[in-house]
Amino acid sequence: VVLGDISCWGGSLSIKSERLNMDIGTQVVGLGGTLVYRGGIELTSRDSRFGGLSGLLVSQNGNRALAISDRGWWLQGYLVYNQWGDLVGVRDMNILPMRSLEASSKFTLDAEAIVQTGEGDLIVAYERQHRLWSYSDVFSRPTPINMGKSLSNLPHNSGIESLVLMAPGEFLAITENGVGESNFAAFYKTKSGVSRVEYPYDSYFRPSDAVRIAQNSFLVLERGYNREVGVGARLVLAELRTLNENFEITKDVLVNLRWPIPLDNFEGLAITSGPTKPATVYLLSDDNYSKDQRTLLMMFELEISLPIQYLKKTNLQRP
Repeated sequence: VVLGDISCWGGSLSIKSERLNMDIGTQVVGLGGTLVYRGGIELTSRDSRFGGLSGLLVSQNGNRALAISDRGWWLQGYLVYNQWGDLVGVRDMNILPMRSLEASSKFTLDAEAIVQTGEGDLIVAYERQHRLWSYSDVFSRPTPINMGKSLSNLPHNSGIESLVLMAPGEFLAITENGVGESNFAAFYKTKSGVSRVEYPYDSYFRPSDAVRIAQNSFLVLERGYNREVGVGARLVLAELRTLNENFEITKDVLVNLRWPIPLDNFEGLAITSGPTKPATVYLLSDDNYSKDQRTLLMMFELEISLPIQYLKKTNLQRP
């Protein structure tokens, strides 16, 4: 991830970060993997522009982060670590309005997902007025991405929540809306057009962000909420397969987020990895500009325990 030059920003943002009350090294074990806690913070600000953070990018070295908000703001700054590499805070945070091609409001700039291309462009998915726009950087005017009529029938507040760059010039857009009880709509954009794909749905967890980890494989953050169960979240390892010129998504649950991990409305997912270290996963929650919810940023090492033949497709390590 190549982020913009922070020194060029003019809109500094005063943010307070408070460490979460959770022991470093705490493990949460799932059916397909383990999360090892490496630090977390709650972010607060008196600035009314702050909040509603949905998509997240983190530079490969873990130093810098870029997020988008439900009301059309770029939020960018540095992540702070202690001597052991645990996440302990943020610094030099800046905020900038996302430029639009039309008269804008908090509804027309409801940004929900972001991905960065290999050329450095930023592709953003917007909800309510469903569309995809490409930005050369955070200062630029956007260029619309042609999705044909694929997004025209999406419900007002149930659009694209996840974007995954699958290959140069090709990306997968996953919505939180479906035509049946067992699938959500997704769209695979290639140079030749847009193909409809079904994303498996189990009536509670809904995809809220995703990142590619290897050829045809991607990690999905899924969130859940209803009055009976409350708030939930999990990480899923998914694969995009080609079947007779059609596309299919299969997935395996890695780990359910549960106590002692504090749960909230998780909508941002980023991952960094290297050849000699486990993958580092960052989770970001959306407070919906509500006093009853929080903006949490947490960091974990993700260890995979799926079969060897599956792991050969990914750059993640076994524990």
